[in-house]
Amino acid sequence: MKAIASALILVMVTLMAGVSSAVAQEVPERPTYAFISVAPNPVGVNQPVSVMFWLDSAPPTAAGALGDRWENMTVKITKPDGSTETKGPYRSDAVGGAYFVYKPTATGTYKFQMFFPGQTIAGVYYKPSQSRIVELTVQQEPVEAWPDLPLPTSYWTRPINAELRLWYQIGGNWLMPAYNTLVRPFDTGGAFNPYTAAPESPHILWTKELTFGGIVGGEFGYGANYYTGMSYEMKFTPPTIISGRLYYNDPSYPRDTFYCVDLRTGELLWKQTVPVVSPPPASIGGIMPGNIPITLGQIYEYDSPLMHIC
Repeated sequence: MKAIASALILVMVTLMAGVSSAVAQEVPERPTYAFISVAPNPVGVNQPVSVMFWLDSAPPTAAGALGDRWENMTVKITKPDGSTETKGPYRSDAVGGAYFVYKPTATGTYKFQMFFPGQTIAGVYYKPSQSRIVELTVQQEPVEAWPDLPLPTSYWTRPINAELRLWYQIGGNWLMPAYNTLVRPFDTGGAFNPYTAAPESPHILWTKELTFGGIVGGEFGYGANYYTGMSYEMKFTPPTIISGRLYYNDPSYPRDTFYCVDLRTGELLWKQTVPVVSPPPASIGGIMPGNIPITLGQIYEYDSPLMHIC
């Protein structure tokens, strides 16, 4: 009986080992594919190049700033004299890539290759991979950057082509009452925008009536003129100018509408009326604001691993 029991135990142990081995072998595996890019190419000695490398897919648990990343990525650099240099290890971003800036110090051909050692994430083993070899040609003479087109010397209009990168110097916006400050009392001070150019001669583009002005006349007598509101109730509030479009509120109470006009032609592009607030809001500094729908403009710059936009 003891012999039979021992035999049964041995068989059970053997079967359990086989089951454990089978379970271990059932861990799913996925292939990976590595890529690398070096730019610009060719380049001069000591000129920087961007070395960008990535896997074909993002880490499966990555979610914004959270989740796993690909780990221990390296880049092997073979120099013209045959010596090698290894950069890394690097940790990827949320979409599976990383980069560094490299400055070659000798003429000749440099070779770059990226290596991924493999990694287990969420119970799946992502197999090792390596990129193809990318060659970088380094010459003695520096490679000149792509030239920018100069600023205009004659009449120009918007939109400004995105390739005219230097034109940011004259294409500024006006987002607040005093360019970049919320306070502009009595329409004085702080009204300079360093990213625009004023006309060199006086001229009128267009006109739009905002209020009565001039002498009242008749029984009101000598020297009586209409109050323009320019002392305490500025007509263009904020104002806001974005990409050649002027946005401003109603110049008089109840100020329940704001307008968008072409700054060059004065054409009304659209207007928006907001619901009347009841009861009206409390005064601010002794001035009844009415239903002012806008107080400033905003240009939002968004940077993510996938895009850089405004």
